[in-house]
Amino acid sequence: MPLNPEELLLCFIEEVQDNLETIEQGLLNLSRVVQDPESFTSLVRAAHSISGSAGMLQIPGVQHIAQHLEACLKLLQFHTGPVDARLQTQFFQGFQALKTLTAELQKTSRIPESLAQRTMRETDPVFAQLNQALTGQIPASVNRDTPVLPPVSTPLSSPPRQRPNLQPGLDQQPPLAPHPPIPNPQSSQSKRPLPPPPLPIPAPQPQLGRQPSRPPQPTWRTLGAKVRRVLSVLCRTLRRMLG
Repeated sequence: MPLNPEELLLCFIEEVQDNLETIEQGLLNLSRVVQDPESFTSLVRAAHSISGSAGMLQIPGVQHIAQHLEACLKLLQFHTGPVDARLQTQFFQGFQALKTLTAELQKTSRIPESLAQRTMRETDPVFAQLNQALTGQIPASVNRDTPVLPPVSTPLSSPPRQRPNLQPGLDQQPPLAPHPPIPNPQSSQSKRPLPPPPLPIPAPQPQLGRQPSRPPQPTWRTLGAKVRRVLSVLCRTLRRMLG
C-alpha cells in the first residue's frame, strides 16, 4: 500500500535526523575523516541521501543546500592542502543552514518560502568560498539548481592542418594500402555450394543358398484320412435316417 504525503514526510524527518548526526560527527573530525575512506564515504552518502529525498518530496531549500554540501565534500577528497579551521568553519556554516531548515520542517511540517530563500542567499557565498578554496577558482555566479562543481577546462583549439608538401626530393610516406573488403557472412552463405544429394539406399538382396519357405503340400496319407472321416460321417447320417 503506497504511503501518503504526510507519512512520507514523517519518514523523511526521521531519516534526516540520522543523516544530520552523521554529517555533524564527520565535520567535527574532518581532518581525520578525510584520511579514512570508509568514514568519508559515509559522510558524503549522508549528504547525498538528504539531497535525494528532499528532491523527491520537493522540499524547498533543503535539496539546494544538501546538494551544494555534497558537491563541496566531493571536492575535498581531491584537495591537496591541509584541512584547516577555516575550511571546517565554512562546512559548518552550510551544515547549520541545513539543520535550521530541517528543524523548521520538523516543527511545522513545512518550510516557508521566505525562510528557504533567505537561507539559500546566506549559504551561496559560503559554498562559493569553499569552491574557491578547494579548486582555486570562484564561479561568476552560483546556480541554485546545480551544485558548485570544479571548473571544466576547455581543450585548446588545434592549429590549422598544413597541406603536405608534394615536391620531389622530400621524404614522403608511401600511401597506405587499401583495406581488403570485409566479407559479408550472408553473401558468403548464399554463394556456398549446395551439399550433394543423398545416395540411394540399395534394396536388400536375397541370401544365397536359402529358399523362401512354402506351405507344406498335402500327402496321400492325409487325403485318405480326410476321405475316411467324411465317409464315416455320411454313414452315421444314413443310419439315423433309415433307423
